Amino acid sequence: MKVRSFLIITLFTLTLTSCGLVATFIPPIDVGDALGLEGQTVSTTLGTTGGQLTTAAAQQVSGQRSLTRTFDDQDLDLRGFSVAEFHAKIGFHPDVIVTRPLLTMPFPASFTLVDATADVTLSDQGGAREVTFHRAWMGDLTFRAGTCDPAGLTCSYSFDRGSVDPGDFLDLDIRPDERAKLDTALEILKLEGVNTPNTVAATFTITVESDPGMSGYTLELTLKSADASVKLGG
Repeated sequence: MKVRSFLIITLFTLTLTSCGLVATFIPPIDVGDALGLEGQTVSTTLGTTGGQLTTAAAQQVSGQRSLTRTFDDQDLDLRGFSVAEFHAKIGFHPDVIVTRPLLTMPFPASFTLVDATADVTLSDQGGAREVTFHRAWMGDLTFRAGTCDPAGLTCSYSFDRGSVDPGDFLDLDIRPDERAKLDTALEILKLEGVNTPNTVAATFTITVESDPGMSGYTLELTLKSADASVKLGG
């Protein structure tokens, strides 16, 4: 009996180990726009936070904007494995529309995004389950003006240079040691028979630096979040 028990335990351990080993060779599974924010447009007026004018340095001003949207569950094929990690990034499209408050106020030749924060809540129908993310970033993303119509209020700016890619600079990963959060996120996103629409609520705060300053100017930003993925475990 001792030998038989030893063999059973050994075989069971080998089976569990081999499952985890197989999963390590499976590439991450693309779950697309898991956060439902791809292509959404947010406009924020610099020098205001929460709709109120704020005091700021002449050349560095902040703005804040929130949005909420609903999207469907995903039919995820996890191939019989559990999920070990969730990877998602949020960023901005490289083209930004700037609106000046008055024709007499100049468009700066460029502006630099120097910090950004994102507060994101993902929940299922009725809010029975939810996960939250808070991410902050500091760096430099410079956007340069294109050809601006001197008689118009808007001008298009394009990403020129920076320390990171503007399309994915905010990392919303869920790590393996956040097991409960990881399980809840998958329960929200995964289709289980009947679709239960999901809701994402996001608030973005940005600070830009420019010369001349841009207090009162409005930035129209298009969000990017299409490349989420999950890494399988044992």
